[in-house]
Amino acid sequence: EKKEIFLEARQRLTDEVYHWTSTQIIHVDNPYSEDKLAILISRRIDEQRHEEEQQRQALQSALDNAMAASRAKSQFLSNMSHDIRTPLNGIRGVTAIAEYYADDMEKQAECRHKIMQASGFLMELVNNVLNMNKLESGEMKPENKPFDLIELLKETTSIVEMQGQEYAIHFQMQMGKHKYRHLIGSPLYLKQVLQNIGGNAVKYNRAGGAVTFASEDVAYPDGRVVVKFTCTDTGRGMSREFLAHAFEPFSQENTDARTTFTGTGLGLAITKQMVELM
Repeated sequence: EKKEIFLEARQRLTDEVYHWTSTQIIHVDNPYSEDKLAILISRRIDEQRHEEEQQRQALQSALDNAMAASRAKSQFLSNMSHDIRTPLNGIRGVTAIAEYYADDMEKQAECRHKIMQASGFLMELVNNVLNMNKLESGEMKPENKPFDLIELLKETTSIVEMQGQEYAIHFQMQMGKHKYRHLIGSPLYLKQVLQNIGGNAVKYNRAGGAVTFASEDVAYPDGRVVVKFTCTDTGRGMSREFLAHAFEPFSQENTDARTTFTGTGLGLAITKQMVELM
């Protein structure tokens, strides 16, 4: 025979509302008769249950995030092995072709171009991984030095325009009103952010498509300038579901299409961290 019973339940109380209640029934010896005696203690525990549910949800959310990160990293390692092998095999193959056609200058120039393309992608791959690691470990700090905004925009858009030429993408720069061009900040971070966004606009575009880059001052609060940058493209876009995860490390939409679109899934994550650090 149990001496104590404990239970939690939702009950409709005198206020006609359902509440979580904690009930404890304690058996008491009766020295005077055969009647069973017990003490019943009941109290409302709505707040306690609410806190417990919040904690449970927080733990579940943390677990889901950890599992998603683990899956993303596994996918990233799988992608990396593909992305590293493909250009390396290409470089080795093109080098062999160049040796075979040693006296053909036209073939030599074609091979050099392909080697530069493949090695350039490898460099981008390695830089992204190293930058992400430095950002997460706190080794990479934003600068605070003078720079020329107009020159920075020209340099950045020139690089994106060159990337676009490889894919027959039309590039247009619309530079708006800039009252102040000599600023203090982190030109390295700003250039990286703009290149990552512009590079994605080119990479995930369609052949013969277009990328339009625009910039303009929007405010001048307390000795600062707020600049608005806009990148518009004719690419495939992102689904509403993926937008919620677009800035997470290693995330990519349509990872099965890696023969067409290559990348580490780190570009937007690096961009987000740099923007937050600035």
